[in-house]
Amino acid sequence: MKPAALLVLGLSLLAPRAQAQTTTPVPDGFPAVGQLPIITVLSAGSEPRRPLRYHVAPDYRGHLDMDMTMSIGMRMDGQSMPPIDMPTIRTGAELVVTSVSPEGDITYTMAYTGMSAPDANAPMPPASLDAMNAEIRKVTGTVRVSSRGIVSTFDLDASAITNPQTRQLMDSLRNSASGLSVALPEDALGIGARWQTRTAANLTMTLFQTMECELIALDATTATIRTTLKQTAPAQPVVNPALPPEAQMSLESMTGEGGATMQIVFSSLVPESEGTAKTTANMVVSIAGATQRLTVESTMKMKVAHSQ
Repeated sequence: MKPAALLVLGLSLLAPRAQAQTTTPVPDGFPAVGQLPIITVLSAGSEPRRPLRYHVAPDYRGHLDMDMTMSIGMRMDGQSMPPIDMPTIRTGAELVVTSVSPEGDITYTMAYTGMSAPDANAPMPPASLDAMNAEIRKVTGTVRVSSRGIVSTFDLDASAITNPQTRQLMDSLRNSASGLSVALPEDALGIGARWQTRTAANLTMTLFQTMECELIALDATTATIRTTLKQTAPAQPVVNPALPPEAQMSLESMTGEGGATMQIVFSSLVPESEGTAKTTANMVVSIAGATQRLTVESTMKMKVAHSQ
């Protein structure tokens, strides 16, 4: 199978779409899907302390590049398949602020500028990459984020995409892009401060996420934050376009963990970051009365660079 097809298949297996009518119970301590994150300060850190806030100019324009590298291993009914190491894919986007409210809420547009393979030796067929690149350039979106980095709106218009595989890839990019910001507490903080953010999302499946943050450096214009991440997704039926229409798939469980280092520039929209996440998903696939168990283990490295 070609690398471009493997990329889409791997992302679709890791992030199949939950059926819209499914109601997933919310664990204690988490918000419901669509509600704002729950932020708990564990330590305010050392003096001097101050509130951490974004201050972005109303005429701000910037560009981000998101590099995503994935390795996927699969087991079906106990039999392991050789791991799939995928080439790094770079996705670019232009960011333009359209308004800043008196309270500091920032609204900006996001327009994808395309996809590329930064490694010139990557085994990515030009035709496959060109097709994805042409499709993703049709996608635009609107984001509204508070001065504390809390995203209240993240709307992407992917209606112009006609290829179902590219649309599935877009769902995974939506999941990654929605996690670009880090939510900041209301409290004044100093170096060594620690806080926990709990969120719920239904971008590709209903999942619950706990992120613990530590402020490791702070000056007048920037803050450096080290994060650790844990994710869980309970049992739920899912829809996967990579399977035949008569197939049924259900998620038994999903767990994930990871970490990253982020540098916030308070006058900019998106922190620069670099991190790794590992995920294990256990699924059941039924086709024509035959049932197979599938385990997908992935490692994803992501790097975000931001320029004006």
